[in-house]
Amino acid sequence: MSVLGLFLLLAGLAWLALRMTRRQIRLSTLADAASAHRRTLVGIDPATGKAYDASAELSAVDDGWYPVRFPEGWESRSAGFPSERSMFDRNLDARRIWCETKCRGAWRVERPDSPSPIFWFQDRSDASAFSLTWFPFKCS
Repeated sequence: MSVLGLFLLLAGLAWLALRMTRRQIRLSTLADAASAHRRTLVGIDPATGKAYDASAELSAVDDGWYPVRFPEGWESRSAGFPSERSMFDRNLDARRIWCETKCRGAWRVERPDSPSPIFWFQDRSDASAFSLTWFPFKCS
């Protein structure tokens, strides 16, 4: 292989790496911009079991409820830099079932369409039990 061929191969690999990195950065920027301006709070109607928009409750939830925040990008699809975020929480249905069966007080989910939702609990013991069951990093 000639020196020119080797140079072209390295240049092509560098171009490909740069292109992929720019794509990841662009996706990350778009996701941040889209989620920064809206906060959606979702509640579950106990009578029907259907989700409803509870965004009007945000101020009351912020003041006295207990949040469980999942780290940003913890369910990422790649370990590259920056990580490419998943577009949904893969365990949201299982968490919803857990909350419906185990929680004593009311609970809400903030931004369930993002990969890092915030669960809000009216009862502190519900928040603790939820964290012990679902939080991705176990601490002692």
